[in-house]
Amino acid sequence: MEFETADTSTVPGWSAAEVSELHEAFGCGVREELEELATLEPGTTVAVSVVLRSIKVHEVDSHPRAFRHAGRQAVRNALLEAYGPRPTTWPGWSVPVWEWPCSRPRTSPVWPG
Repeated sequence: MEFETADTSTVPGWSAAEVSELHEAFGCGVREELEELATLEPGTTVAVSVVLRSIKVHEVDSHPRAFRHAGRQAVRNALLEAYGPRPTTWPGWSVPVWEWPCSRPRTSPVWPG
C-alpha cells in the first residue's frame, strides 16, 4: 500500500507534528482494515494507493484514535462505492444471497428496496 498526504492537508492553528500524527493514524487505519480484509480472502493480493487530500479537525474530538477509525471507515466506504455491499450468506445456506439464480442484476452499488 502506498500512502501519501497532499501538500494542502495542513490545519490552521495545529502544529505540523500534530497534523502529521493524525495523518499517520489515518494511514494506520487504512492498513489495518486492508490487512483484516486480506485474512478473509487468503492469497488475495491488491495494490492500493491512498492520497489524503484534506482533513477536518475539532479541538476536542480530533485525536489519533479517531483518525485511525476514519482510515478504516474510508476503506469500507471506498470498497462499497466500487463494488457494492459485501455478499452475505444466510445461516444454513452455502450460497451467498447475491449468487442466487433468481437474483436481479444490480444497476447500482445499493440493492433495490
